[in-house]
Amino acid sequence: MPPSFYKNGPYKLFIANTGAISVNKSDWLSKYSAAIHNNFYTVHEYARIDDSSNLNIIRNVDLIYEGETIYHIPTHNIYSKQYKAKSEYVLPITEQQKKRITKNILEQNYHVRGERLKILQRAISILGHVNDAATLAEIAGFLSESGTVGTLSNITSIVAIILFPVDQLINLLNAYDSGLRMFCFRSIAYTYTAFAFNDPPPKPSREIIKNKRVVGPGYEGTEIIEKDIAEFKVEWDKTSKSVYREIKKYIESKVMHEKGYRILLKSLLSEDKREFCKKLLFGFEDRVGHTALYTWKRNYRILYPD
Repeated sequence: MPPSFYKNGPYKLFIANTGAISVNKSDWLSKYSAAIHNNFYTVHEYARIDDSSNLNIIRNVDLIYEGETIYHIPTHNIYSKQYKAKSEYVLPITEQQKKRITKNILEQNYHVRGERLKILQRAISILGHVNDAATLAEIAGFLSESGTVGTLSNITSIVAIILFPVDQLINLLNAYDSGLRMFCFRSIAYTYTAFAFNDPPPKPSREIIKNKRVVGPGYEGTEIIEKDIAEFKVEWDKTSKSVYREIKKYIESKVMHEKGYRILLKSLLSEDKREFCKKLLFGFEDRVGHTALYTWKRNYRILYPD
């Protein structure tokens, strides 16, 4: 049996064909578990060999030493053909215990604290199961970056973080007239929502279009209105495509997978699509301008997908 090399996201492990593992600095059994099983809690399949060549299971899973050699029991058993130790003695742990172990490991490994830790806990809950160590490590790594999250005391600061990848796009939209600018802001909110929930690209808001067809002061007829609506739809699609493009670039710059970023977005805002969208719309209040703010707020009743 040849040696085995396991890699899962940031977690790597080399196991000799005998099952031997050379413990390096900062190694944890939970990291070995992440590399092999994509979770942090399959930690009871490791042992030390005593002077009589017997395997003694490592019962204190928090205590391994740099430079020592330990053994992965399943690999050693295959090599030796002798089942001198079994890892099944441990009682099954509950889903709640798994989540707690996962939270504790990531908290310690990535030094996630305060509001960031709460976001990480929501990410663990959103996954519904915790056999996804690589994705959770990406999220924890993102949250631990200096200055990445900053102050998370209110929805405005959270939305500012989320919209950071499209700030340049938003600045360009500021040159539009207020009606078209608000429509494109809504396109950004809808596109982020669609991305977070892995939905198809959003179509222009039907309710906003419907409202625009109501003839008001300054309009001379249906022809002008329909011309405006056609322009609105074109700009909606252009904005939406730009958002997807900027999100992709941002994810690549953070060395994240789309799955991890989607979970992160929902952890920051909401698992409910409409609530997620509404919070994003809230975040645009200081961008729409004082004169248009009343109209912007009045349309909070119109939410993704409409």
